[in-house]
Amino acid sequence: MRISIWAAATAAILIWQTTVAGAHQGQQQQPQPEITQSQFVQAMHNVQGEYTTCAAFYWFSEQCLRLTDPVLSGRMQSLAAHAVEMAAGIGKIIGMTSDAMQSRAKMEKDAIMRLTSASCVNGSSAIQRYARRCQRVTIDGKGVLAEHLNRP
Repeated sequence: MRISIWAAATAAILIWQTTVAGAHQGQQQQPQPEITQSQFVQAMHNVQGEYTTCAAFYWFSEQCLRLTDPVLSGRMQSLAAHAVEMAAGIGKIIGMTSDAMQSRAKMEKDAIMRLTSASCVNGSSAIQRYARRCQRVTIDGKGVLAEHLNRP
């Protein structure tokens, strides 16, 4: 898979600038402390992990739906590909090695397989644990980054 690192880097920088400069624009609140580079990198590392988790969840869902609902399975495949692309782009930006990203992905897949006993019959466990958060990560990555930046 070819990833546009420049597009991902530009997006990350814009997200950082927007979050730092305009996190509370127009609101009458106390000034927020400035975000350091290490805080930003840690937040991006956390977001990268969330995209990796969601890629594993979407992959599992795609596998389970393949025979029963090919249309939804295709949608899950697209979501998994998007999550992988985002995780890889963010990982490269923050300096993760390919091995570290692949190891993290394997750990996430293994966790889902343990949770479901590697059976689609137990897919509701994965849905209960991951669906809502992965929907948020997929729809509002910028908001998820802001959550991580605002954590103490």
